[in-house]
Amino acid sequence: MRKILIIFIFLFLLSGCSEKPHKIKLEVLGEINKADIKFSVNELDQVIDYAQLPWTYSFSAESDDYIFIMANSSYSTGGVEKQLTVRIYDNDEIKAKNTVFRSFPSIYTYYTVEKITSFMGL
Repeated sequence: MRKILIIFIFLFLLSGCSEKPHKIKLEVLGEINKADIKFSVNELDQVIDYAQLPWTYSFSAESDDYIFIMANSSYSTGGVEKQLTVRIYDNDEIKAKNTVFRSFPSIYTYYTVEKITSFMGL
């Protein structure tokens, strides 16, 4: 009887674990006004030409989703080096970032969503 009770308690506790949702935010910012942005989630590409900076995009993701973002200047900076930064946030925490200083800045970063579990919705 005791074994059955222990198994029941274990199954009850296990069933209370659930994965927390992932709120992903992509961000591109820098010293230039516009950039061409390409991002993908699990190899489904989206392209934004001449995006006004700073640029952000938010969406929901699941564990093990692969997220990639790339940004590059679509025009000359006159030979002057300019900063360009890309960031990926997961639930408001920076998980991937990259910054470059170039006259034709181009940069990328990527992130695989980590599994986050909660117990009984906590």
